[in-house]
Amino acid sequence: MIGATVAAIAFCSAMYFYLAPSLQRGAPPETIFRIALFAVPILPVSLLMFGWSYTVFQVVFNYLGMSYPRFLASVFAGNDLFRSCFAAAFPLFAKAMFVNLGGERFPVAWGSTLLAGIALLMVLIPVVLLILGHRLRSGSKYAN
Repeated sequence: MIGATVAAIAFCSAMYFYLAPSLQRGAPPETIFRIALFAVPILPVSLLMFGWSYTVFQVVFNYLGMSYPRFLASVFAGNDLFRSCFAAAFPLFAKAMFVNLGGERFPVAWGSTLLAGIALLMVLIPVVLLILGHRLRSGSKYAN
């Protein structure tokens, strides 16, 4: 997500400050490829970051299993139910979110920014579990 955000900021800035003025002065259409030379490497980087961010989910999933070993099936089922409900609900509000937050020049920018902000807030989950995990587990009669 960070790579995609950096790419979007760089591309939009280059389009606004460099490409549009160049094209208005009569530059050839191939001028846009100068921007692509800088933006192209960012896509693989953002995809790698997206792919490796799965490890954060896997760590939390393993933490739940280690914290509640006697109720492992129920913990995993609850986790799956939560994720499935979110996945089922997201298409219901996603279009409205992007349409209402989007502008004419950047139709998906603010919706993606909102999702990036939520993802950034979710970075706190492992930190909170690292700091408060023992206290949370000690207060539960189901945890070991």
